[in-house]
Amino acid sequence: MAKKLTAFYPLPSQAGSIDGRNNYSDPQARRIDYHSQIARIDHAFNERHRIYGSLSWSYLLETWGNAFHNETTGMLRNRKHRGLAFDDVVALRSDLILNLRYGLTRFVLWDRPKSLGYDIASLGFPPALSGMIDSATTAFPEVVVDGFAGLGDPSGFKTITNYHTASGSLSHVRGTHSLRAGGELRVMQENNLNWGSIAPHIEFAMLWTRGPLDNSPTAPIGQGLAAFLLGRPTTGWMDRNAS
Repeated sequence: MAKKLTAFYPLPSQAGSIDGRNNYSDPQARRIDYHSQIARIDHAFNERHRIYGSLSWSYLLETWGNAFHNETTGMLRNRKHRGLAFDDVVALRSDLILNLRYGLTRFVLWDRPKSLGYDIASLGFPPALSGMIDSATTAFPEVVVDGFAGLGDPSGFKTITNYHTASGSLSHVRGTHSLRAGGELRVMQENNLNWGSIAPHIEFAMLWTRGPLDNSPTAPIGQGLAAFLLGRPTTGWMDRNAS
């Protein structure tokens, strides 16, 4: 497994320090693709009755953090908006106006790793582990090697909101006075899912490689990598959060 994971590290892009660290840099600017549309229709049945309806929608895709240019790094963010509005105005009499309205707004915010849906069995993880994970929501595992850059960032969340608004009002003009009565109903639905770490998180420190005694001091660099190459993790976990 260590051999397969090591292949995901890119080659050095700069000289680095004398001990071989800080030899890779590739700052990635955020990219945002966005589009938005609005459509509206007005119609007058007659002088006493008119309506209008409108639709609005927008889509945003934001990408960032793909420093290694492979599936181990990079995040995606979607923002999706959908809106609907309807308005109906009826003159029941010359002095009595009825107005009915309805609006719906749906918004989705979704942050996820670029590697969402990654098959961790291809890296050598045992079937007993990969079989416990939903293949649609897992990602490249997060590998943390002491003193080195890590691989993977399998975290994310999803938020969906639906807001409904319905209202009606009745306006009556009598002489120099204007009277209005009405009501409004709002339904606000919010759904949230915080994934946490949706793929195995594995750390390799110096617990197994310092020596010759278990209380020997640690080396400035290298023992975490040695543990990684030997396949001896210090700790690991994976979240299975409920919505």
